[in-house]
Amino acid sequence: MGAAHAWSRSRPSWEVAAATFLFVGVVTLNALAWAMPAMWMTVVVYHLVFAVGLCVVVPTWLWLRRGRSLAEMGLSLDRWPWCVGVGLALAVLTVTPRLGNVAMPSVGGLATLVPAMCMSTMFEEVFFRGYLQTTVRRGFGVLPALGCSAVAFSIYHVGYGPEWREPSMLVQMTLVGLMFAVAYQLTASVLTSFTLNLPHAIVTFLERGEYFTIEAALASLLALAVGSGWLAYAGRPQRTPHAES
Repeated sequence: MGAAHAWSRSRPSWEVAAATFLFVGVVTLNALAWAMPAMWMTVVVYHLVFAVGLCVVVPTWLWLRRGRSLAEMGLSLDRWPWCVGVGLALAVLTVTPRLGNVAMPSVGGLATLVPAMCMSTMFEEVFFRGYLQTTVRRGFGVLPALGCSAVAFSIYHVGYGPEWREPSMLVQMTLVGLMFAVAYQLTASVLTSFTLNLPHAIVTFLERGEYFTIEAALASLLALAVGSGWLAYAGRPQRTPHAES
């Protein structure tokens, strides 16, 4: 009975409402970032305001305000070899069949692509798996959380351009999001879904022959540093006063 309850239940809460509201903000701001009139504005809004601010800082801050630890939303280095290993095994199984469509990139192209993909994968997994999926799972159960994470992941991509709004692409991204959601559920660690997401993201851009500018790569590295710094700060152990003898 308890196991069944964990897989599917109905307990709406303000947390689910807040997560829904924040998701709408994520979709909207992502679309606005790529509609900016100047590229430097897109870089600033997308990397710092959207990725770091709305997808990493705000959800983790909301989570911590409830008196919970970041480990409860999968943001922990505990069991990291196991979590990374599971992610790598799933990546080998799912990415390898796609490598035949990839041309060998230049060193320069790869040097700009990898930082950008590391940054986007980090904020995607923190928000869609660590925050959104965990919040929905607490309110409604595992199965609704998996579906919500997958569909939300697909919808958010519509802001990247018209090709991402095609019905076939929406279905494809829903299935991809479901794969990442299941990976996260297996270990309850963002490290697992991150390790799986990253090679898929890199191969996707290699298939499309798309790379990034030096400026975008540097902005990605800055966003990674700021986002990682915030997570390290927010996840630090809280000191409790010693009881007086």
